[in-house]
Amino acid sequence: MVFFKLRQDASNTVLEKKINDLFLEQNESYLAQTKSTGSYEIEGLVDIHLGSAKLFDAPKGNSQMLYLLFTLGILIMLVSCINYVNISLGIAGGRRVEMGMRRIFGASKVQSLIQFIFELLLMAVICFVIVCLLLLLFWQQLINVGFPKIEMNTINFVTTSSAVLLCILLLSLSSGLYISS
Repeated sequence: MVFFKLRQDASNTVLEKKINDLFLEQNESYLAQTKSTGSYEIEGLVDIHLGSAKLFDAPKGNSQMLYLLFTLGILIMLVSCINYVNISLGIAGGRRVEMGMRRIFGASKVQSLIQFIFELLLMAVICFVIVCLLLLLFWQQLINVGFPKIEMNTINFVTTSSAVLLCILLLSLSSGLYISS
């Protein structure tokens, strides 16, 4: 199996024909002696894992199941975010007396909002750090069970970390704004 990336203007069929012509040219005598044939077929990266099965090929995945599980994962994340906001709201409701006392002693609504957002952001970051530590602690066990081994290079790490931090920030801001209103 060989992986390569084609230019935008390249044609799969032309390249496949050239490769097969070269293969036949290089192996003509062997193929004639053994009375066998052979050829190469170009297959898209997505088709390697989700395409139709071929002879001596690894089992293919089911794209419908993949999309179903992806959608289910997104829904679980959405429910988790709503639950986080709900828990934050419950915590804030229990602190009404504290907020009332702060207001009596001169705290503005903006100061209360900033305090809630900071507390929620701090709680989310602490939870993220705990999850990262648990993941590092149990990484080898996860791989042994069948979890895919993911190679993290600098670009993937920066992109993933930025996305996670943005989600933490948005979730903390949305729940803090919802509580303060």
